[in-house]
Amino acid sequence: VSGLDIGIFNIAHGDQKGLQFGFFNSSFKSTGLQIGLVNKTEYLNGLQIGILNFHGEGNFRFLPVVNFSF
Repeated sequence: VSGLDIGIFNIAHGDQKGLQFGFFNSSFKSTGLQIGLVNKTEYLNGLQIGILNFHGEGNFRFLPVVNFSF
C-alpha cells in the first residue's frame, strides 16, 4: 500500500508507505505514519501514534502513545 489508507481495520500484508489511519493498523513493513488505537508492524521506519504500538525490532517493541524507529 502506498499513500493514504483510511478505515476501521487497515491490514497491509506487505509493505505500507505513507499514512495508515484507523482503529487497528497492521503491516509487515511500515514506512511513514500509523495513527490508530492499535498499531502493529514487524519493521518500522517511521512513527506510530496510538494507545498500543507494537513493532518487531529495536529496543522498545511495545510503547504506549508514541513509538518510532528511523
